[in-house]
Amino acid sequence: MEAGLGKGQFGMAEETGKYLNEIAKLSHRIRIGYGEAAGQFLSSGIIEAKHADSSVLVGAYQHQIP
Repeated sequence: MEAGLGKGQFGMAEETGKYLNEIAKLSHRIRIGYGEAAGQFLSSGIIEAKHADSSVLVGAYQHQIP
């Protein structure tokens, strides 16, 4: 895995930047904090968040904790 990360293989480097940027745009567009936007994004189904059930961001978003 580490060998692939440096080379940007398997989409690791591209996907991370892309999703962080999408979260930042969402945060700005609907005027919420970055953490709340991250929780919303991860809960939205846009991407498969494999461990969403153990995510602090998702849990806070679902319980409406800013």
